[in-house]
Amino acid sequence: MIALGAGQTTNTAFIGIQANHGSAPDPLDQIYFNTIQISGTAGVGSIPSFGFLRGDLTASARNQTIDFRNNLITNTRNGGTGAHFAIANNFGATASNTGWPVNASNFNVLNADAATVGHWNGNLSFAGWKTASAGDGSSTSGIAVNFTNPAIGDLHLNMGVTPTQIESGGTPIESTTVDFDQQVRPGPVGSVNGGAFAPDIGADEFDGTYLDVIAPNIVYAALPNTTFTADRTLSATISDFSGVATGGVAPRIYYRKNARCPCSHGHAPWPAARCSAARGPAPSAMPILLVW
Repeated sequence: MIALGAGQTTNTAFIGIQANHGSAPDPLDQIYFNTIQISGTAGVGSIPSFGFLRGDLTASARNQTIDFRNNLITNTRNGGTGAHFAIANNFGATASNTGWPVNASNFNVLNADAATVGHWNGNLSFAGWKTASAGDGSSTSGIAVNFTNPAIGDLHLNMGVTPTQIESGGTPIESTTVDFDQQVRPGPVGSVNGGAFAPDIGADEFDGTYLDVIAPNIVYAALPNTTFTADRTLSATISDFSGVATGGVAPRIYYRKNARCPCSHGHAPWPAARCSAARGPAPSAMPILLVW
């Protein structure tokens, strides 16, 4: 847990984690499960602040390889004329993807002002950062984060039962199986709020309520075109963290078997199991096998 800047009005570059070495060869920076809070108000000056920075604030780029996952960053610092970022690649130098491959950064919370979530050859929104860095597709930004007592650096999470993407929002890291307090990941043991099926984002593994914003995973093999008229079976496997509905609201597979089967409005039907009689003549039955 890293808390910097509270009550500090000086023109200071507060940086939660800085990867700025230039060894030969550079080591791999594996940065996992950190909680970083940058706060306070700068009275004057233009110096920026960062939750994470690869670089040394000079015109010389640092290109060591990073692996940056499961980190929770909130940068609420303001004031002065400087920008305040959640994440940045070589501020002051030309950034490149050398050492920063696709998805080098992912499964993070990147909270900062909407216009300065990231920096990669310019100040970027969260959407712009994801495009420039080719990563953080499973990360989020602009979400509520409630700490126990950030003024004294206590960054344990205090989210109550409000659903949050922090809960079970991380990805397993083989080398990291406990949190800041040595509680087992995923967990903690005795969780009762429906999470704990994947590690939480940040340093604190907590008993939160999972917010499912991830679309279901649907896998099927499309049937090739054919002139045969025999029945055919299409199988689909549908999975979702929150479960898959059954009964009357179970998923449906929409298909078109006979392109010449017109509906009353002149378009070919896409029924779940058959054409509606009210919409035109139905094609012959086509078995659908739905497996989940």
